[in-house]
Amino acid sequence: MSEKLSTVGDIRRALNLIKDKQNLKLFTDEQIAQIRKFEEQARETVLLMQEAIANISKPFEGLAEILRKSFELYGQSLTDIKYFVAEDWYVNDSLFYDCSISDFIDFTKQHNTKKLEQFVLETFEKKQKKIFKKIFGANPERKVIIDEIENLYNQKYYYGLIPLCYAQVDGICKEKFGISFFDTDKKETTRPLKLNSALKATELSSFSRFMSDQLNIKNEMTKNSDNVEDKATSFNRHAVIHGHSKSYGTKINAIRSILLLDFVCELSLNEKKK
Repeated sequence: MSEKLSTVGDIRRALNLIKDKQNLKLFTDEQIAQIRKFEEQARETVLLMQEAIANISKPFEGLAEILRKSFELYGQSLTDIKYFVAEDWYVNDSLFYDCSISDFIDFTKQHNTKKLEQFVLETFEKKQKKIFKKIFGANPERKVIIDEIENLYNQKYYYGLIPLCYAQVDGICKEKFGISFFDTDKKETTRPLKLNSALKATELSSFSRFMSDQLNIKNEMTKNSDNVEDKATSFNRHAVIHGHSKSYGTKINAIRSILLLDFVCELSLNEKKK
């Protein structure tokens, strides 16, 4: 782990590190309060933070200060994750493990769409095998389908891949949570996704919790097809599945749909009733 704790992955590893008394670099009472503040900002699992705080004391104050600042920056950025959803990206924190804190803040605070898309494209290519391995791990009974999705991606058959991903996303959510991902609450004017309410009773990682809390935000993928400006080119789920869209099969849209599938699998893997 980098002493500067410069990436999102460094912070996650630090949280795990300070759970173990053998590895702990102890903190002052003031730093305990700062970590508790981060607990509120980032909504880390209560048990994780309690284990960390229980081991805290005085030595290694320099590392503690670096850790505190990194926690604070990361926690503040998490509150703006809703921007990812607004831009049609449902992602897991593992995608950002090697992302610098400054870039992560740039994505969330500055809403740098082009930079975000470029980062996702480059990172997905590096982590493609791990992503598909995790999707399979969460759904071993769907191995044939998952293998086909990966083969479609490798062969650049994006038109076949995207609707297949959408179908699996709906099916997995229905199986795990009793509600399809794209189901909306028709009683509400904004017609939010029902899954948002269902996940309130599920214990999730801080990153997944912030992402799931944004499921009421409608984007091109999830909004009512009546509100889609150009159905012929949209990757809107309804427009794609029902044959209205004719130009949705791009690489970036294929990656969007795969990462949505990965996100749903992450939610199902983290499912643990309180």
